[in-house]
Amino acid sequence: MQRIILDVDSAGDDILAVLFAAANPNIKLEAVTTVTGAAGPIEQVTNVVLNTLSLAGRDDIPVHAGAWRPIVGNSKADMEAPAHFEKRLTARFGDRLKKFNPPAPKPKRPATPGHAVDVIIRTVLDNPGEITLVTTGPTTNAAMALLQEPRLT
Repeated sequence: MQRIILDVDSAGDDILAVLFAAANPNIKLEAVTTVTGAAGPIEQVTNVVLNTLSLAGRDDIPVHAGAWRPIVGNSKADMEAPAHFEKRLTARFGDRLKKFNPPAPKPKRPATPGHAVDVIIRTVLDNPGEITLVTTGPTTNAAMALLQEPRLT
């Protein structure tokens, strides 16, 4: 059985990855960690994952919020936009864009306490050679984990 931590930004491909990993009998999904990316602010990203796991009947899988922006390069306002090309889309599609990336419904459960980076570090160090980190969005959480804990390399 493959043990993984899935690190996602909750765009469409990430939702499919969460569903696949949660349903696959050959995968033990240790946790899902979230990072700001294509789906907007970290709260939106995390809520999408929580709702996805609830729909899959897998509320037993911990979900930890992580980085709300890249280590360098983007302002908080830029990172909270649902897509980095939002201004061009607004110019082209106008009011129709307001329906793009609506807020996720409030999940049935809150995110699991603890920052995603700390969970990645602790889980990997507590289980040497047994955990695979799968990143499907920006790799900010992975980079921060490597910067904070050199033994992960």
